[in-house]
Amino acid sequence: MGYDHGHQEAANEGLGGAGAWLCSLTGRGPIKVQAIFKTIGVVIRDFVNIQLTSFEMKIPSLLTVSPDRLVRVTDPDEEVFALYTGLAGSSECATEFDAAKSEQAHRHPTQVGSLGFVDSGASRVAIRLEIRAPPPQPTDRPSGTVQNRRAARRAKACSSSQNGRDIQVELKQDIFATKYRSGDTGSIVWRASIHLAEFLWYELLFPSTPEAPLVGPSEQDGSKDERGFLDMKRLTGLGRILELGAGTGSLGILCAGMFPPESRASWTVSDQFDLLAIIARNFSHNQIGFSTAGPRGSDREESGVRFSVEEIDWVEVEKQWLKTQFIHQPRVQGNEKKADRRARYDLILAVDCLYNESLILPLLRTIDHLASVESDGCCSRTGPTLVIVLSELRSSEVVESFVRHWLALGPTWSIFRLPSSLLHRPYPSLNIANPHYVLWCAWKNRPSDDPTWARTT
Repeated sequence: MGYDHGHQEAANEGLGGAGAWLCSLTGRGPIKVQAIFKTIGVVIRDFVNIQLTSFEMKIPSLLTVSPDRLVRVTDPDEEVFALYTGLAGSSECATEFDAAKSEQAHRHPTQVGSLGFVDSGASRVAIRLEIRAPPPQPTDRPSGTVQNRRAARRAKACSSSQNGRDIQVELKQDIFATKYRSGDTGSIVWRASIHLAEFLWYELLFPSTPEAPLVGPSEQDGSKDERGFLDMKRLTGLGRILELGAGTGSLGILCAGMFPPESRASWTVSDQFDLLAIIARNFSHNQIGFSTAGPRGSDREESGVRFSVEEIDWVEVEKQWLKTQFIHQPRVQGNEKKADRRARYDLILAVDCLYNESLILPLLRTIDHLASVESDGCCSRTGPTLVIVLSELRSSEVVESFVRHWLALGPTWSIFRLPSSLLHRPYPSLNIANPHYVLWCAWKNRPSDDPTWARTT
């Protein structure tokens, strides 16, 4: 078909210049071209619908920092580039690996290490955290301002913790399992858990990171509230916490002293079955009570935080996730009460779990399976489960794969990275602020016809 003839037929059929061009290019008649246009239109429409699918952005009730202050993760390559560019330019990184090869690395195991473990050759490891008040931040605000009055009230309220806190525990390791059981990485203490515990203690005792509030004073007077990253009062009072890949249980043990006597919070320490024994031994050794049953709800009569040790195998949970995805067993509210009895969590923690690329999908699908948009938990009753993933940067391929698969779970996930600027302030010496760490926080959104950024209260 010549161009002129095709152009005339296309014009008669209402296809216009683009139709004429396609007729001449393909040698097809206008009816065929119309079919092609319809197919292209459907594809474009579906793509636009996917991109513009609106989600009700409810921020987790435990999160006190505005998402505007976080780094939104949308592309795995860009994320890896940003992380490893910062790592390459870090003088601390070079210093750390030099020290790891020296005698000093053995004398100060919580500060340095070749792969991230504390001391793989010791059957017991003593850990000490010294939480001290950060130095006062200089301010050019005149005395008597609203901000200074708030700061004075906070200082008075925190007078009991001005001297800080010392936390000391002793953790047992299964050094033989590490040597003789292939792939065993959970039987020894890893420093990422220690450094996250340090960060959480500072968040509890000295939550003074200057952040714009999600709901607070207006911009008219230029006022900003000063608050931390997490609502630790809510977390330690009523929160339901799940820790995945807990290993020796070091994080939960180091954080056990955070919870007040009247707390009704729960902390589920989970890992594969083979590691439950060492978790139990460490809790008993540090005189911390625990059970082997999961949390029963926030309405229990007894007070005090409840620790439970539970087997959660990511590969097994992944099987349940696959059923909900591909065997038409959707997790809808009407069926969850009958078929889905698993606990709901306000916070899911995964600390230094990115080491084996073959376990990335099982881990992510476990997180997706257990995280809730709205849950019956006392905190998440008005917001989604907050997921925190902390990892030490090792293989860029593993990190890229993790981010790529996490984003592939769908647009319902909002994934952010906590920038180092927030971690450096007001704790310049905080270990977790070093660029060899990355801390992501994320949550799931509920599809909605009216997209909003709603602060849960």
